[in-house]
Amino acid sequence: EKILLQSKQYDLLNQLYQSINEWEKAVDISTHYDRIHLRNAYYNYAKYLEQNNQLEKAIELYEKSGTQATEVRRMFLERKDVAGYKAYTAKQNDP
Repeated sequence: EKILLQSKQYDLLNQLYQSINEWEKAVDISTHYDRIHLRNAYYNYAKYLEQNNQLEKAIELYEKSGTQATEVRRMFLERKDVAGYKAYTAKQNDP
């Protein structure tokens, strides 16, 4: 971590943080230094949260990653929660 910070290898530092589940640090690095990987960091963090049944936060991060159209629908339908998906889509402004 120290070497990557000193050498300003922020893309590798981002990958390191993601691999050890330091998601807040990964998003912070992406936000400030590695913007090209920001949406990917949001997506991977959302997948992690979904696996840990933190669905509300996962939905928020899927939206930030720009993949909500497919991933949120998949998430609800895999859980056979059609009513939840209908409620989610009713709150959205995206046709």
